[in-house]
Amino acid sequence: MKISKQAPYVAICFASAFLLFVIQPLIAKAITPQYGGSASVWNSAMMVSQILLLTGSLYAYNLLSNKNAQPKRQHTLISAVVVLLSLLLPFYALENPLPEWTGKLAPELAVPAIMALSMGPAMILLGSQSPIVQRSWAIASGDSNPYPLFISSNAGSLLGLVAYPFLFEPFLSVESQVTIWKTGVIVTIIASGALMISSWKKSNIALWREEEAQKNSQETTDRISIKQQFSWLIRAMIAVIVMMSAGQAISSDIMSMPLVWIFPLAAFLVGYMTAFSEKEETDFKRNLKLPQTGVVILGITAANTIIMAEPAAGILALISIGLVTHGLMRPAYQTRPPVSMIARFYLILSIGGAIGGIIASIIAPQIFNWRWELPIAVAISAFLMMPTSSGDTENKTKITRKIASVIAIFGGVISIILQAAGLIEFDHLAGILLVTVAVTILTTNRPLRFTMWIVWMMVSLGLATQAMNDGKGMTRRSYYGIMEVEHKKIAGENATLLIHGTTIHGYQIEGQPEIPTAYYTEKSGIGDIMKWAEARPKPVKIGIAGLGTGSIACISPKSANITYFEIDEEIIRTATDDFTFIKSCAKDTKIVLGDARLAIRESGEKYDLLIVDAFTSDAIPMHLVTSQALDIYASKLNKNGWLIVHVSNRYLNVKMPIAGWAKSKGYEAYFLHNEPKGKSYATSSEWIAVRPEGWQTQEGSWKPDERWTKTEGGTLWTDRKSSILQILKPF
Repeated sequence: MKISKQAPYVAICFASAFLLFVIQPLIAKAITPQYGGSASVWNSAMMVSQILLLTGSLYAYNLLSNKNAQPKRQHTLISAVVVLLSLLLPFYALENPLPEWTGKLAPELAVPAIMALSMGPAMILLGSQSPIVQRSWAIASGDSNPYPLFISSNAGSLLGLVAYPFLFEPFLSVESQVTIWKTGVIVTIIASGALMISSWKKSNIALWREEEAQKNSQETTDRISIKQQFSWLIRAMIAVIVMMSAGQAISSDIMSMPLVWIFPLAAFLVGYMTAFSEKEETDFKRNLKLPQTGVVILGITAANTIIMAEPAAGILALISIGLVTHGLMRPAYQTRPPVSMIARFYLILSIGGAIGGIIASIIAPQIFNWRWELPIAVAISAFLMMPTSSGDTENKTKITRKIASVIAIFGGVISIILQAAGLIEFDHLAGILLVTVAVTILTTNRPLRFTMWIVWMMVSLGLATQAMNDGKGMTRRSYYGIMEVEHKKIAGENATLLIHGTTIHGYQIEGQPEIPTAYYTEKSGIGDIMKWAEARPKPVKIGIAGLGTGSIACISPKSANITYFEIDEEIIRTATDDFTFIKSCAKDTKIVLGDARLAIRESGEKYDLLIVDAFTSDAIPMHLVTSQALDIYASKLNKNGWLIVHVSNRYLNVKMPIAGWAKSKGYEAYFLHNEPKGKSYATSSEWIAVRPEGWQTQEGSWKPDERWTKTEGGTLWTDRKSSILQILKPF
């Protein structure tokens, strides 16, 4: 009977959360193409959502406070206003191009502003529903524990995230998605208002209980100390920082799109759901130490970006986000206040989440050159974990802990010394180091000791080297990612490398600045097409999406007219200050700042070669290879011009959408994989070439490399419909 009466309340909690979370990937995807496909757009979306959720919690707190004499009337009026705003406000995120005023703001401010103006009022009211509905249920039923309704709210959030890439995105246009969302918002708000009016009339006994709780509210506040409330806030804040920073690190190597974005947030929500369950088994039988294991795994992956790039490590890190969230938030639920303070409780959690979002998306990128917020948050998480075993158990493992501690200390010291000297890579010692440190960590139940070993493990695995690189000014960070300029030996020669995320984007041999290297050598796909350009009787015009180190300039004909399109100012500074490809080979090269797709579209020029070589870490921005984007490039080609796309990727078969587009247009697409052998300055690379006028077996002195193979089939991506499931490589 209780379940049937509770059903409308469950439905409203579920629906409001579903609508809150289904709009996040929708609006982020709509904006992403205008900001270079950066994964930071998704972090901005989550930050805005946290702030709007906080505003909704403030509204709920005010509405449900003891001083509010007419909550029903106030809520009805506010609901009516929000319904009108949802119908009348323009959805700025769908405008293409975006409103002119956005160009005057830095991306860190423009993206949140667009999102807040597009969906702000509705999200604020949706964000207030959980505490309002839970309080309404308590009043209507006399139930002293409405907190399990929070689980239905998190379930709605999780389903909203999953529904978008699998149900909304593949089958509906963006305009249809927005229409459905607005309709859902209006229906949910009206239903919630009606439910509140009905609930607050139903039971005099329940109202009497509420009045008694209000009389004792000051006493309750005194019992719940400032320290306890601060603990709730810190736990919520750290959980959000872990989720956002780890999620960005994981997704930067694949592709900036909803299917990739949702997994870290989904893991976070699962952790919250289990933390707020009444069942004691959701503590994971604390002696299993699963939350602590999650901290260990995140510490390992946070310490070194190369580890994070491994598929198995990335999957474990995703799971660990949920484990750590559970470990952080379970104590908050266990120390939750009585129902009379439910609005205060959720308000504090919302404040913590909003602060965490601001730190991860705005403050950390401004003060850190690298993703230091992740290991810092992991260390704090370790300290906040609940003890996992009794003192008796600890005494039994004292000898084991001491032996493991000695091994871990010596192993860590040796690892740090050898890394600093450049004599050995971290992975050569990772086996012993991880085993010993993990044993040490998992044989302690003291938060401070646990934290110290987590920090030591991260320092030993790579943070020490990362700190040295930071101190030398080798690490740079922008809205579009993290890059490092390093000096290493390539084929026995000293070289300067550009590493973006976990991927080498190019390198230059010191003392031989004009030698083509990496993906851009004579044997690569782009190298072969440049031989065609060299054989042309007239100078060629070349447009290049993505600057990197600027090394394509040194494989291009000396007479070529080259224009680069680059969205990241930090990359431009790096290519011109730390590398000399452009200065050595093409001093007159033009560099256009802006998103390549938009800049090429607005360009009044036509090109003999258009090269798409834009990457964020290992991922090519999805909006650069949709059918609409490829149509733009084709329209900018001169007669007999070439469209060349660099499609090297560890996880995705990026040639497929280009091949699918070429087939739909009746063009021929050819693919070349170059795998260098022996001592070489080249690295493995994959290129796909499309020529609207068709391929020829010979032009002048140029013949195509025999390794070019015609690509059949493929899958067609559009701005409205695309999925990486179609091009995912087997791990």
